[in-house]
This record gives sequence, structure tokens and C-alpha cells, in this order.
Amino acid sequence: MPRPYQLPGLLLTYGSAEPQLVRALQHDLRQLGYLEGAIDGWFGLRTEAALRALQRDLLHGARHDTAAPIRISDFNHAAGQPAVTEITGVLDPRLAACIDALLNDPHVEWLTRSNDPETANMAALRTAMSQRSWPAPRPFMLAILHQESRLRHFNVPSPEDADSFVVIGLERCDDTDPDHITARRYGMAQTRIAHHPPQPREVAELMADPVRHVTTAFTALRQIFDGMNRQPRLCRFTPDDPRYLNDCHNCTLAATWQDGRPDPAEFSCDWPAAMKTHRPSAPEAYQSRILLNLAEGARRQTSGADEPQGQRLGLTSSAAPHAARNRSAPPRNRPA
Repeated sequence: MPRPYQLPGLLLTYGSAEPQLVRALQHDLRQLGYLEGAIDGWFGLRTEAALRALQRDLLHGARHDTAAPIRISDFNHAAGQPAVTEITGVLDPRLAACIDALLNDPHVEWLTRSNDPETANMAALRTAMSQRSWPAPRPFMLAILHQESRLRHFNVPSPEDADSFVVIGLERCDDTDPDHITARRYGMAQTRIAHHPPQPREVAELMADPVRHVTTAFTALRQIFDGMNRQPRLCRFTPDDPRYLNDCHNCTLAATWQDGRPDPAEFSCDWPAAMKTHRPSAPEAYQSRILLNLAEGARRQTSGADEPQGQRLGLTSSAAPHAARNRSAPPRNRPA
């Protein structure tokens, strides 16, 4: 069955007043990992940017194609002649046929969506909050999860936005090619995958199972810590102490403030330094955000404020998440 927007002669472009058709297109672009934005029926900058990125990959191939199960560029020549010859951000029947072919190919993994995203998100959060034997400090991990995704593994739909797919962040780090998505981040911890489309194992472990996703994130953070150049200080407490890797709030409260944040030099461990390695693209800014999240969590815990459990254990709603839908400003000076 053809897609709703697969109509002879149909063109969908910025500002197109076809909300049902645009919503169907946005759903499919989201499912293919190209849209970072709402499924709301409005053809704005983010929908245009998604089409441009897909056209770019159809023309030139996605980054690290050798690690992907199939090459996106192969779908541009399915009929012998290239369907896409330029990057326009406009949906025409030939591009619509490419999207349909991608979605019907068993080697192209779809991004996961949830029928009950709120329950799935809470299950992942409970996993992060309930364990005391994680390889990385729980308060730091909770601060990271809030910064990355506001504690969402799946988006929760609303009357204006039908998106219930796994949270995605799109990186555009190629200054010479603004349409090039250089990597994608998925889920509550925004796990980074450079190739596209993802492997079936990656979809199963990092997207479809939010609890496993969070467990993997703890292990990955510890690997970053252990890979630091010098011998890092793990914790001031011994492993038999219940405060081991779990008393970060008190360490945060004891630190003096410098440059608008708790001074990382006053921590008795090297986890603040690991935050800079965790996001090397903006190490100082990211470290500051995590320390501010820790400080806000410590304040809430000390005051006993009547807050939702996730916020009370180390989270703040004031800082913008690293992977929110505004990670990469779409091109052109138009309303998004």
C-alpha cells in the first residue's frame, strides 16, 4: 500500500497546508531517524531539514556506511536512474518512492516507538534510582540522564504532537555540509551511534529496552572513567561503606562555588573530570551543566522539597537537556 503522501504530482514543501499528509511524512522521517522534531502536521524547518538530510544521504551515502547493515545511497538507484539529483528539502513523488522503499526493506531498521511511553520511561528511571551497586555513581548518572533527555527514553505524545518514538538527538558537526547528520544519539542516556541505519542489535539493546539501555549507560560511563589518562580517584569511601559512589550530593554541598558552579577541584573524586570526557565536543560547558544538576539535586534533597522522585534525587528542570529537539538549529531563517 502506498504512503499517504505518495500521490501523483504531489509536492510538499515548507509551509504546505496539508496537515494529514505532512503528519504521515513526519512519522516516516522520524521512524527512519531523520526527523528531530514534532509529529504535528506543520511542515516547518525541522521537517525541511529532515528531508534535506535524507536527500544528502541518498546522494552521497551516510557516514560510516561500512558499519551499517545497508547503504542509504543504494535506494537512490533502485530504478536504475537516480531519484534524487539535488538537495531541495521538498518532497516529490520520486523522493516519496525512496522513503517507501527504505521502510519496506528488511535491512533498514526502524526506530522504536512505545505504546506506553510513560510506563517505559518510569521503568528505566526506577532502574537508575533503585540500585546501589552500579559501576558509576548514581547521582552523577541521574544528573546526566536529566541533562541528556529530561529522563525520557521515549517521547510522550500530546494532542499537538503524536511522537512516541525513542528520543533522538542529531549531530551536525560537518561545517562544510550542514545537511550532513554526522551521528545520532538515542534514548534516555543519548547513546551515540555514528553509522546509519543502526544494526538490529543496537535497536534491540539501546532503543527497544529502556531498562537495558540505562544499565548499559552506567557501564559505559565507568569505561570512560577508567580510560582517563591518569589513575583516577574513584570515591573517597571504601566499597563496604553505603556511601560509596552514592554520596555525591554531600560532596557537592561541601564544595565552594567558582565561576557559577561547584568547584570540581574540591571533589574527593575524579567524576567531575570524567564529565568533560563524556562530551568532548563542549567539555567545560557540559561539566558545568552536570555539576549544576547535582547542586540542584543536593538542594532539593536537603530541603526535603515535595518534588517528584526523579527531581528529588538529583535533577533540575531549569537546565536545557543536551539532546532536546533544539540540538541542531535547522538551516535558513524561517520559523521552525
